[in-house]
Amino acid sequence: MVAELGEDLVRRPRVRRGLGDLAGVATSLISRARVLENLGDCPAAFDDATRALRICREFGDPYREAEARCTIAQFHHDSGQYELAIRHARLALGIRERIGDEHGVASALNLIALVERRLGRHAGARRDVERALALQRRMKAGYGLGRTLTNLAEIERSAGRYGEALGHALAALASHTRAGAGGAERIAQGASLATVARIQCRMGDHAAALRHAGEALRVQLETGDRPGQGVTLDVLARVGLRTGRYWEAAGHAEESLRIRREIGDRRG
Repeated sequence: MVAELGEDLVRRPRVRRGLGDLAGVATSLISRARVLENLGDCPAAFDDATRALRICREFGDPYREAEARCTIAQFHHDSGQYELAIRHARLALGIRERIGDEHGVASALNLIALVERRLGRHAGARRDVERALALQRRMKAGYGLGRTLTNLAEIERSAGRYGEALGHALAALASHTRAGAGGAERIAQGASLATVARIQCRMGDHAAALRHAGEALRVQLETGDRPGQGVTLDVLARVGLRTGRYWEAAGHAEESLRIRREIGDRRG
């Protein structure tokens, strides 16, 4: 999987290490970890983030330590190790609060809320994501707002409040459109589309769910977001099951399972 990243991103940590630029090494390792995570190579992403964390702690770099911990927390979340995920995310939150990184605080709160929802702690998840949302709105932060709204939509969906969930998910899509659909924002847009489709499926609007899931999958194939592809294929399988297209549903479910097994995603 590393070979797919391009020579520059693969070589960058090695070059910076040779120059003695350890802060740069940590930055490059974290960047590569995030790319690998989106490509579905979670073990390699975890290895890079862990190496970055060691460097940051050794040389006292709190900003990058928090970034590394959030990346590690995301790995543990995707692997179904929720208590480990929440521990690293809370440590990152504490660091970011201490150094006054408000954008980072909002990001860490989002991650904590994501894990809390998986643990069934909906009240805590809603509290944390609403705090993140308030921070982002106060800062007039375009980037990240869509992710927070998608997270809130998933929390409401898990609690059975489908109308509220759909409103937040559609607001997330609008936020991604305003922010521009490039890079990480494009990946987040795919996740928002999948969330809209999942909620519409629950609400019985299968035609709209099928349309949004198809759009989500196109974005995720374009960006190489394999974890997202696993989620969206599962949504397509559920739509097929509810509309009597059983062979299609079986094919989508099988492909979703194959991807999730390959990348070690135990959430589904």
